[in-house]
Amino acid sequence: MIENYELGKIHIVKLKWANVEPLFEDRDVIFDLAPHPFDIINYLFKKNPEEVFCIGNAYRRSKSKGVEAVFINSTLGEIILNIELSWLTPPKTRSLVVIGSNKSVLVNCTAQLVEVIEGNKTYNLEIIPNNTIRDELRRF
Repeated sequence: MIENYELGKIHIVKLKWANVEPLFEDRDVIFDLAPHPFDIINYLFKKNPEEVFCIGNAYRRSKSKGVEAVFINSTLGEIILNIELSWLTPPKTRSLVVIGSNKSVLVNCTAQLVEVIEGNKTYNLEIIPNNTIRDELRRF
């Protein structure tokens, strides 16, 4: 839909990867979860974000051991990017929102649902749910 310009000019992309998680001693929330949203952005737009600004904090451990919640903002040209990563925020959320000048798309990655909003109309795209990791392991 992005490549075919169905959404129009893309204005905003929001990703949220959050859940209440235990502390991991070998990583923080950025190293644990950030690769996924950044990989999705790179896949959708064939480039990486430009400048990256973030704010985060640790609440259940020393900040020197890494953050548990972070908000990352960036741009791709005129597109504003917002990524929320958290080990503190219920419920488990893996979502992508792409806001365009013609249509917007809301992707619930956990439930594998894709909703398209065009003006006052909303409809779901028919997709085939899968377990990508399982499928990749089978191919391997």
